Amino acid sequence: MGDDDREDYQKIMELVKQLVRQALEKGQVQPGMHGIFIMIQGAPVPGCGGACGPGQLTPVIDTPAEVHETEDEVRVLTEMPGVPEDQLHLRIREGILWIVGISGKQGFRARVPVQGVEPEPVRCTCRHGVVEAVFRKSMKGTST
Repeated sequence: MGDDDREDYQKIMELVKQLVRQALEKGQVQPGMHGIFIMIQGAPVPGCGGACGPGQLTPVIDTPAEVHETEDEVRVLTEMPGVPEDQLHLRIREGILWIVGISGKQGFRARVPVQGVEPEPVRCTCRHGVVEAVFRKSMKGTST
C-alpha cells in the first residue's frame, strides 16, 4: 500500500466517523455498524478473516448454516451452489467459523459461532452445492 493509498483510506475512515458523529448530534438516528467492506483487488475476500486468499471483486452472498452437535463432533452445513472444493476456504477466528466459497464470479459466505472445537476440520466436502464441515470437539478443559 503506497502513501497515496493510505491517505485515501484515512480520508474514508474520517468520513465514516464524521457521518456517525452527525447522526448522533441530530439525535434522530442511533447508528449501528453492520459492516463495511473496502474491497481491494488482490486482498483477501471480505469477511473471512484473511482465510480466503486473493480476493475478487465479486458480490458475496451470506448463506445460512445449520449446526448439529454430537458428543464428539460438530457438523456445519450450508449451501454454496457451484462451489468446487478447491475454492472453499474455512477458518475459525475469535469463536466464529467462516466458510467462504467462490463459484465463477459469485462469492458465498457463512458465519457460524462455534465453541470448543479443534481449529482444523476432520473433513470438509462440497457436494451438489451443500458444504459439510465436521470438527472434532476440543478436549481442552475436560477431565476423564
